[in-house]
Amino acid sequence: MPAIRPFCSLALALGTLVSAEPIQSFTAPFQAQGHIERYSPELDELIAPDAQLEILATGFRWSEGPVWDSKRSRLLFTDVPENTAYRWTEAEGVSIFLQPSGHAEMKPEGIASPGANGLAFSPEGQLVLCQHGNQQIALLDEAEQTFIPLVDRFGERRFYSPNDLVYSASGALFFTDPPYGLPRERQRAIDTHYVYRLDRDGSVHQLIDSIPYPNGIGLSPDGDTLYIASSDGRSPAVHAFPLDSQGNPTGSPSLLFDATVYRSDTRKGGCDGMAIDERGTIWTTGPGGVYIIKPDGELIGYLHTDGRLANCAFGGPQGTTLYITAADKLLRIETRVRGLQH
Repeated sequence: MPAIRPFCSLALALGTLVSAEPIQSFTAPFQAQGHIERYSPELDELIAPDAQLEILATGFRWSEGPVWDSKRSRLLFTDVPENTAYRWTEAEGVSIFLQPSGHAEMKPEGIASPGANGLAFSPEGQLVLCQHGNQQIALLDEAEQTFIPLVDRFGERRFYSPNDLVYSASGALFFTDPPYGLPRERQRAIDTHYVYRLDRDGSVHQLIDSIPYPNGIGLSPDGDTLYIASSDGRSPAVHAFPLDSQGNPTGSPSLLFDATVYRSDTRKGGCDGMAIDERGTIWTTGPGGVYIIKPDGELIGYLHTDGRLANCAFGGPQGTTLYITAADKLLRIETRVRGLQH
């Protein structure tokens, strides 16, 4: 049985701190969980036959938004309902990074999930957060311990609760805006959800309004295709949108991967977050695990994580470790391919 590391002390806090729920942070050798299903010999080029999913930490309410900080060799991720962001390192395990992370009040009235969700680093190296509670995209000034609003509306319409984001090579920021952070009664009243692009000049463009509950987002290595995961419980899927040179959808979008047929009593949940590797393979969370899909939509492998999960991201010293935020757990698996860095 792997050793349990005591929960680390607070590192950086914005606003009033509150006591954290107990977190178990493990040390090597890490306990294995789940299994790998191989549907094509091509998967051996991506994951070694003896690779295992490892449990790094447990005790979260809904872990989300992982991003690798290469400058500091650490993983950052969020717990949305707890309004908290965490850091994880191999040497120190898990510690609190931001608290609160998405709303100035730790438990604002009427908001079930006030915290930050998706995380990314800007071309200038600043941490960028999708903040549910504040209904905005914000930059973190870590030295000053403050959030700097980046964008919070399209025209006169406030965003619902920005969920996930990805930067293009040109520095444009694509992000999804489903209503998950809003009170339940407001969520039920909303039937159109959006995907936006924020350009470097500060202009905001509404790109897509045809996908119910757009969630995870990614770009192909050449930047010509935008991938959107729909976490709609009725039709979980990954959609592919061709982009023109300005980053606008062009031509006909395709239903790249329909996850509906894979749902079962042991495979629950919708498509949520995704990571893209340098070969263009899409690693998308879905019912019960991570689905590994070629750019043409062929499913070549599946990481069964034994439960619901939210998101995934490549990182680690070589960029070949896939970190997975799986509800109450943080998992990882070593791969044979590097994650894409735009």
